[in-house]
Amino acid sequence: VEDFSDLFTAAKAAAMMPIPAGNRIGFVSPSGAFIVHILDLCLQRTQLVFSKISAQTQSRLEEISPPFIKVTNPVDIFPAATVNGMEFAWRESMIALLRDPSVDAVVTILILADELGPMKLDFIVELSKQFSKKPIYVSFSGDENNNAEAKAFLEPKGVPTFPRIGDPFKVLDILVRSRLALAS
Repeated sequence: VEDFSDLFTAAKAAAMMPIPAGNRIGFVSPSGAFIVHILDLCLQRTQLVFSKISAQTQSRLEEISPPFIKVTNPVDIFPAATVNGMEFAWRESMIALLRDPSVDAVVTILILADELGPMKLDFIVELSKQFSKKPIYVSFSGDENNNAEAKAFLEPKGVPTFPRIGDPFKVLDILVRSRLALAS
């Protein structure tokens, strides 16, 4: 644990979601810039890898995206959201990643802002129940009030949220390393 606060965020995540079976992550982001930042963070400081997704998963992600976008994992979901709506794009991309056998956990960054309109988050709670063996972690970008409302909705329903976009990845790394240490 690098920072003492990471101990608490890891404990919160472990209390709310299962420990990931492995280090293979699916990531849904509203921004290519977030993807680059998180890839750098994970490559330099963690044992996490972004799963090579199956052809079926790839096909589904491409179905929901504009034809001019090449989609892979990590998923830049914003083009799909502009065409199909935010809730649809996030839900369908998360389902595709959660169904993929090469993905052990899914992290998503939601972009929540009044200008973008409301986004119902019930689907995240439903997915956490449907895919109960794979952890789902949520972080936010956008308006602070909308983010606080989302946290207040998700966490009592068992879905951990993190205010900084790097935190879910730090937590996953801690939990993956802990699982390995306990197994040896």
